[in-house]
Amino acid sequence: MDVSLTSAVDALSLGSGESKYSGRGLLSVEMLSSLDLPLDAKHELVKAANQSLAVNTHSSYAAGVASYTKMCRERQLCPEFPLSARHQLLWQAHMSSARLSAGTMREYWAGVSRVSELISGQKLVKHQVAEMAIKGAQNMVPKKEKLAVTWPCLREIK
Repeated sequence: MDVSLTSAVDALSLGSGESKYSGRGLLSVEMLSSLDLPLDAKHELVKAANQSLAVNTHSSYAAGVASYTKMCRERQLCPEFPLSARHQLLWQAHMSSARLSAGTMREYWAGVSRVSELISGQKLVKHQVAEMAIKGAQNMVPKKEKLAVTWPCLREIK
């Protein structure tokens, strides 16, 4: 499918004043342009498909796509779907240098992977080095010490 990156990002973003499933979401009518279907059928399919994800999921996926496009702009690259191994590793290095948490990185990968699958029709296979970098980020973050809330502890806090 021939869909520009800006329309993919626009398709991901949801307006705040709209209904939760107003036809804007992860999937857009333009993405179904290659199918020989009537326009009203395409609209119904998009509306039904976009109901599969919550608004917050659409937003976090859009953040992942925005992170990838920011890296492409900074490095003067043309974004591509599915991501080549080079783009995957450059983007992972970009996220690692930004000190993102492992959970955020995984969420961003999920968003870009989903958009890549919708646009190109191919599942994005994450490079092994990128996966190892995410696991490394998870191990690098020091675990917060948790204290049991006991009566002496509460008295001390008070």
